[in-house]
Amino acid sequence: MRIHNFSAGPAVLPDLVYNKTADAIRDYNNTGLSLLETSHRSVVFADILTEAEALLRELKSIPQEYTVLYLADGASQHFAQIPLNLLNNVTEASFLDSGVWASKAINEARLDGKVNVVASGKDDEYRSIPTDFYIPEDNTHFQYTSNNTIYGTTLLVVPKTSVPVICDMSSDILSSEIDVTKFGMIYASEQKNAGGGRCVDNYYKK
Repeated sequence: MRIHNFSAGPAVLPDLVYNKTADAIRDYNNTGLSLLETSHRSVVFADILTEAEALLRELKSIPQEYTVLYLADGASQHFAQIPLNLLNNVTEASFLDSGVWASKAINEARLDGKVNVVASGKDDEYRSIPTDFYIPEDNTHFQYTSNNTIYGTTLLVVPKTSVPVICDMSSDILSSEIDVTKFGMIYASEQKNAGGGRCVDNYYKK
């Protein structure tokens, strides 16, 4: 009997995935090369990315007006990249503080612009997520974390606002159906439910 890791982190993978991965490492798709030896500039690898995007679009019903990006490193880089691109000393962004990762995103954003924490679960030791809050219409965006594995809390309803909504879905991106059109941007580190390596799944509206 296989041992499964049910703690926060990598998802349980079926044997089929292990076997296909092992085959690809030995000889990817009868190319004679291991997937680990294939150039990232090759047609073979370009086809892998194309198929991966097509499958993700199918799984999450991602409209064509949204761009899909696969980026190196983890989701934490987005804590810095998002405010670097969207904030400055004049503009302000709203955040929902629901736990460790939300707090890290807030602290990183404060280095680049004004941050409005619309609500926080800190006083309750993050045992619950506040739902009664106001998001100013002149903010650049509203950012939150959908699922907090450390505390066992999740926000199932996308907050209604007129500003773009950005969501960190690192721990639940492929665990349920979502309406992508409710978001301006979604990002997620794939080593969680997506079961991939340490890269970021990122799709945002053009």
